[in-house]
Amino acid sequence: MSEAEFIAFVADRLAADGTCLRREVVGGLDCLVGYRSYVHRASLLRQFTVVACAPSVDGALLESFSMAALDYGVARKGRLRGFQTGVAVVAVLASNEIEDSAVQLAKTKLHRRFAAFAWPVVFDLDAGAYYRHEGSPFVGVLYNSWMRRRID
Repeated sequence: MSEAEFIAFVADRLAADGTCLRREVVGGLDCLVGYRSYVHRASLLRQFTVVACAPSVDGALLESFSMAALDYGVARKGRLRGFQTGVAVVAVLASNEIEDSAVQLAKTKLHRRFAAFAWPVVFDLDAGAYYRHEGSPFVGVLYNSWMRRRID
């Protein structure tokens, strides 16, 4: 799958779900950004999907991109975060060259702040496979299965 085909595929899926789409620069990368708010378990969750392509992805790039995507979401809709309002960010980096450090980071690390979190995801364009968190986090456990369904 090419980068353009991947971005078009993701844009079509997000638009079909009612997500508002725009192009933004996040973490120095040209990104497709989707935004939608949800009421989930009596809480308002403002969800961002930030998708970019890169020539190659390693753990350091995925980490910095995920943090930049979380910063973006908090800056856009995170001023009134609290017990019943939060920000969730799915940060997706796609490439034909994925290093093991990026796969391990995607499988094991979530980024958290007060009432805000980001799920790093890496997508291998050659294999057509993606890697996301596999554990069961204690903090944010109510959103665990819901976020997995959003990514899948």
